[in-house]
Amino acid sequence: MPRNEKNIRGAMIQAYIVGSRLWRIIQYFIGLSDLAYVIVPYQIEADKIKADNFSTHLKKATDFLSAFGIPRTFREILTICLREDVYFGTIREIGGDILIQRLPSDNCKITSIRGDIYNVSFDFNYFGPE
Repeated sequence: MPRNEKNIRGAMIQAYIVGSRLWRIIQYFIGLSDLAYVIVPYQIEADKIKADNFSTHLKKATDFLSAFGIPRTFREILTICLREDVYFGTIREIGGDILIQRLPSDNCKITSIRGDIYNVSFDFNYFGPE
């Protein structure tokens, strides 16, 4: 971790909490999106589509995205991204809901980028010594 990353992150969090200007700017940018989404099938050959099979898979995709609670969840994620420049999380399924559990930023770092995928390492000392 770069030497001042933790201090800069802490200063931004403090400025967000205490300073109404930064809070208003971040909330303004979050409000620019209604976080609506559209499911668009791709790479489908029209002559090979079975209507009932397509409907089943489309319903599974719709149910999966509905379980995320995208507008609520991603407003929180966007707030953290704009405030701290990065959001570290892991996807968990609890009951019928899917959530992205936040990981502590001080214990995570981006180790590499392959294609468009960011690989992250997590310091498990966060949970204490063995």
